[in-house]
Amino acid sequence: RLVSCSISAFGRSGADAGKPGYDLMIQALSGLMQITGEAEGMPMKVGVAITDVITGLYTAVSALAGLVARQAGQPGRAFDLSLFDCTLASLVNVAQSSLLTGERPKRWGNAHPQIVPYEVFATADGYIALAIGADRQWQRFCRSIDRPAWAADPRFATNPARVQHREELVSMLDTVMRERTTIEWQEQLTAIDVPHAAVASVDEALGSQRAIERGMVHEVTDAAGRRFQLVGSPVHWHDQPPRTPRAPPALGEHSAEVLRDWLGYADEDIAEARGRGAMG
Repeated sequence: RLVSCSISAFGRSGADAGKPGYDLMIQALSGLMQITGEAEGMPMKVGVAITDVITGLYTAVSALAGLVARQAGQPGRAFDLSLFDCTLASLVNVAQSSLLTGERPKRWGNAHPQIVPYEVFATADGYIALAIGADRQWQRFCRSIDRPAWAADPRFATNPARVQHREELVSMLDTVMRERTTIEWQEQLTAIDVPHAAVASVDEALGSQRAIERGMVHEVTDAAGRRFQLVGSPVHWHDQPPRTPRAPPALGEHSAEVLRDWLGYADEDIAEARGRGAMG
């Protein structure tokens, strides 16, 4: 055995070992839900089953590490992963800040605790994320929107001052940002090199030029001749051509192939198993 793996909700040891878990539960128990959502609202889960995704990535990394160790002549490795552990580790700087300060992290909605303005604003027809991370960007922004006094105002001239006077400044910005459409803001902010992004829907993101250029959507055909689209892999090998994902298989479509090529079954054994209904 090269690598063996145990994945569960809470791991193989501890009081919760063996208990079932669901993404919603893990987001709640790990602290992720407590830091997600509007500041004065209720805790919110992330919009996808992120605990499963995070644990899957840790699983892949662990398996690769085990294979590398095996290649180096070390014995096979076994590892134990839990949804809770992996999600807790993913809190990174927020978790570390809590450990260092002893304070409970707040929910900030779309805002940033140490950078202002760094959040989503409503425009005349949608929403745009404004990420001004440097004072020079703030100065360009103020000149561009005909508010040069804001750049010189001691309440807003530096990022620490803007953080201190967050509520006042965000209220003023909210009024300004609603005066123009998202497209107009994109054009203006691009021209002055201020980081920003329109808030896209999922279908807009999938159909975007950047997704097309990066090969993130592929059309496939399944065994029944049905054509549909799938999300592609985010891993792009420099020395390999783009890889088109395979269509999801029908029930039992690859059973014979797996039994013969991976498990060493003879063709007559496969035929016998199929004849008594043991294969789909």
